Amino acid sequence: MRVVAADALFFKVWNYRSSYTSKFGQLQPAPLFVATTARIVSTNAASNWVTSGLVLVAFALGLAVVVTIAWVYGRDDRAAKTSSNRRAESSPPPDFSRLT
Repeated sequence: MRVVAADALFFKVWNYRSSYTSKFGQLQPAPLFVATTARIVSTNAASNWVTSGLVLVAFALGLAVVVTIAWVYGRDDRAAKTSSNRRAESSPPPDFSRLT
């Protein structure tokens, strides 16, 4: 795929038949530009190690926050389960014999 640039003038919206829109019985609208010359724009993927490092650090911090939150809530759940088990073992079950 090539990127093309041109100094152009918007002329109008041009409607044409396309295989996709013909399924719906419609025409495909597209802008029509008028230009004298076009040039191919070279796209160099410039990788910046500072930006990549900052993105990596932000991702690692976000992951650390999620893991820490999951660990804290999991610890609280285990503590609550342990204390409810202790209460259940230390207290006798309720006596419902007087309800009849």
